[in-house]
Amino acid sequence: MSDHTEETGVMRTPCGTWEHHLQLLRRDTEYRERFRVAEAFINHYMAANAYAAFRLSPVVVPVVVHVVYNTTDQNISDAEVQNQIDALNRDFSKGNADLSTAPPVFSSLAADTGIRFQLAVRDPSCRRTTGITRTQTATASFDIFNTDSVKSSATGGVNPWPRDKYLNIWVCPAQAGQGGRATFPSASAATDGVIVNCTVFGPGAPPYDLGRITVHEMGHYFQLYHVFQGACADNDQCGDTPPQAAANFGDPTFPRFSCQSAPNGDMFVNYMDYTNDSSKVMFTLDQAARMQATLTGPRSYLLASDGLVPPSAVNAGKLWSADTPRDTAVEPDPLTEPMWQSEDIWVRNQNDGRTTQDHQNPVHRPTGSQPNYVYVRVRNAACGSSASGTAKLYWAKASSALAWPAPWDGSVSAPALMGGLIASQPTGSVPGRGSTVLEFPWFPPDPADYSMFGGDRNHFCLLSRIETAATAPYGMTFPESSNLYDNVRNNSKIVWKNVEVAASDHFDLPGFVTLGNLGDAERDVLFAVHAPSLGGQDPWAHVELEVPNELADKLRKVHLDPTVASFEEDTLRIHKLGAPIGPVKVGGGQYYTLGVQIEADTEAPPFGLFLIDVEQYERLDQDDVMVGGQRFAFKVLPPKQDGKETPLGRWWHSHEEDEADMQVFRPEGYEFPVSLGRWGIELLEDHTAAIFDVGAAEGVDRVDGYWWTDHDDRIHIGLGDPDRGDFALQIHSFNEKSLILRRARIDLQE
Repeated sequence: MSDHTEETGVMRTPCGTWEHHLQLLRRDTEYRERFRVAEAFINHYMAANAYAAFRLSPVVVPVVVHVVYNTTDQNISDAEVQNQIDALNRDFSKGNADLSTAPPVFSSLAADTGIRFQLAVRDPSCRRTTGITRTQTATASFDIFNTDSVKSSATGGVNPWPRDKYLNIWVCPAQAGQGGRATFPSASAATDGVIVNCTVFGPGAPPYDLGRITVHEMGHYFQLYHVFQGACADNDQCGDTPPQAAANFGDPTFPRFSCQSAPNGDMFVNYMDYTNDSSKVMFTLDQAARMQATLTGPRSYLLASDGLVPPSAVNAGKLWSADTPRDTAVEPDPLTEPMWQSEDIWVRNQNDGRTTQDHQNPVHRPTGSQPNYVYVRVRNAACGSSASGTAKLYWAKASSALAWPAPWDGSVSAPALMGGLIASQPTGSVPGRGSTVLEFPWFPPDPADYSMFGGDRNHFCLLSRIETAATAPYGMTFPESSNLYDNVRNNSKIVWKNVEVAASDHFDLPGFVTLGNLGDAERDVLFAVHAPSLGGQDPWAHVELEVPNELADKLRKVHLDPTVASFEEDTLRIHKLGAPIGPVKVGGGQYYTLGVQIEADTEAPPFGLFLIDVEQYERLDQDDVMVGGQRFAFKVLPPKQDGKETPLGRWWHSHEEDEADMQVFRPEGYEFPVSLGRWGIELLEDHTAAIFDVGAAEGVDRVDGYWWTDHDDRIHIGLGDPDRGDFALQIHSFNEKSLILRRARIDLQE
């Protein structure tokens, strides 16, 4: 195979990831086992979490770029490195303007991955860094497809930074025709990361001048495969990427057909094809879900990295939790993002929160049944010293009017118990630069006791406080006041989660938020609505609020600015997001529940994560002071047909008469006639699998693997064995007594 196609400058094999992966599978049994375990986790997580693609806040990954150069022109500038980071963020956020060049049948499937990238500011020795290292080498060009020489100082390169805290990217001169190579999470710590030819990085030279060789390799780093994986057998494990016989190159025209089972042809606009940068413009929803599953499982260590936390001049232990993904433990937090969305607090309806860090709404269950579980991540920003303290976890009936210490201390009992302490728990010794995750069982209150809040009766929020001293201010940098928002912003030991999640296959489902006055005296209250997911300067939709009659009367009397909001009968339509509405007089202990609705003005996206924040302010001496807020998250999936049931359990080929190339299997325990060469399959709920071969003398040969289903409801069994290949099972029918299927082998070679 030549290095280039006939088109000038087009690489014939721009990516070396898959071939190197096959080499590792053949020679490294530990790698093969790690790969099998990772695949089983990813496929199980995606099957169990339909909305896996929609993380409530993007994950920001710390990056170190190792520039290894032989000649001065290969020593790319800091600006070029930042250009590449910007390109990654543009494409991983679906922020690229050239998405409009994709055929609508494909662009309608494009997704924001929920992953962002930022150069590290703290190095492994806890010193300040630019996130860029520079090493001159005597090596004129590295074979980046077949060796890891650039990843070691002993072979002319540079050693990686710890992979549990940094994403390592090596940029170097490479052999002709080599674009880049990444490792899957099953790689060893000494070789994990991404290598990119310096000629296509930052962003590179035509036809690879948009930085998308690096985007492609980053997909592999998060366990994505090529869209042409398995050819027309469709083996890339993403149901919304059509089957594709082989890689595409250059700038194809639509439609381009290579498989009969793909009615719209090849998705050559996908970042995981081999086309020119100008043609690659999107990831799909399933690809985003697969990357998020990888972040939840095999690469979950990145969620606790401190690579983006500037080193402190003081080395004493400093416990903290993050308000937002971009929080860096600075006090007060300088970010303008809402302080009530902490990803360091999450709820799970079962005790799986150390492996599944995706927030769920709490569920009330009868006394004596299974609790919910709340998880709190406690970090230590110090470089060397360990630290310990006590984490206190509180609940409150959600509203935008919360204060401190009431209602969290249990002192407010009208109109119902409005909050209380869930539990206190010692953090244990948290090492410098380390973190720990604490688990709290919790029985949420009965929503029936909060019927006066209407549709918002089910929404409860959480507050975590880390105390490192027994007396006030309890180790807080700034003494706490009655203003909860200020307390959270000022002190990195306090984090808050006031987020309600709704999931559906249509975007126009309702949400609810509650405004009010927790105190005794009447207050002047204002509120504002933010909706960052509606399209920025040219929104595709607007927000409407269903306002209770009493509050509506008050709003009408204050003569609303018609450019900000106006009533259409009983509905308040928001015209200007972020602008304060009010003030209105709200009596002590008075609450108003508002319905929140997204209404499309143009064609609505078929899926996505849509966030609405309602902020509450109090007017004091002509100043509008932030009190708090609530976030409502709409997770919307495109409608899907119900898939076929999976034949879990162990099944043996029965050697009964097969019809139309079908094979008949019987369940474990079936009385088989004497026969040689029997083989079997096993599919388990956790998405692990096994293939069994029964011989006359050798006994049972078992090969462990993993399974997943594709968009045609075929069951694929992956064995991680290049010599055996994978298997695709087309299920014809099954019941408790028989399984009838057609089996096909898939060659893993590309």
